[in-house]
Amino acid sequence: MTGAGKTKKKRTYFIIAGEPSGDLHGAKLVAAMKKRSPNLHFVGNGGNKMLEEGVDLLYHTDQLSVMGFSEVVKHTPFLLKVFRNTLKKIAEIKPDRIILIDYPGFNLRMAKKCARLSIPITYFILPQLWAWKENRIKTFHKFIDQSLSIFPFEQGWYEKRGVSANYIGHPFTELAPPKQTKSEFFRKHKLKESTKILTLLPGSRQQEIDKMWPVFYEAACEIKKNNNVEIMVAKSSGVNLTHKEYCHTEEEDVHASILYATAAITASGTAALECAV
Repeated sequence: MTGAGKTKKKRTYFIIAGEPSGDLHGAKLVAAMKKRSPNLHFVGNGGNKMLEEGVDLLYHTDQLSVMGFSEVVKHTPFLLKVFRNTLKKIAEIKPDRIILIDYPGFNLRMAKKCARLSIPITYFILPQLWAWKENRIKTFHKFIDQSLSIFPFEQGWYEKRGVSANYIGHPFTELAPPKQTKSEFFRKHKLKESTKILTLLPGSRQQEIDKMWPVFYEAACEIKKNNNVEIMVAKSSGVNLTHKEYCHTEEEDVHASILYATAAITASGTAALECAV
């Protein structure tokens, strides 16, 4: 209670993640912020991990994560609807701050549209402008109030181009331990602890899965023919896999399926980095 007898207003943050990797990092950010200030309220777009941290979701990443030109074109009407409704929700609740996580095609446009609302904007996990579309740096000059980098070299790269950035470290340097011990994990899948495991990480988007999974599955089966290994599929929620014969599936504790594996075959992206770490 304040001195005037009124309840202190709960600070609200609108957070936008459009992909499973953004959902993972967003959830860790929300958890860290709530640890410091338990009374914070989060609303936005994200996935199951952000939902578990108490974020009130407007749209789920299962609906938003598309890749490839044809898929983007196919889903454009829906994505435009998501954009309009997200902007409308932000204007309606007037959050204390907007937090954008990666997903630059959507989030940089959102930053521009939110300018008229005079709400400070933080960009967490910066777009890789050093690799492509450097001209997007202009959006940071005009519309982004705080830029948080997860790679050491990015801070200098952005600052040389007139954007004040802070390197805060990569979220994977603080990975939580698996939910299951090694013995629990192997017992769950009815395997001996001495069993060698080949873990497959074919991606987190259905379009990606549709293209990658047949190749991954065929390669794993060939390896299994000549080696005493068991195939473990680290499956993302919201995606469907065909032909899973000879495979064990782990969806609840993907980190365990990586940590306890002898080897892994992974799609490029966040999963590859997690394997390396």
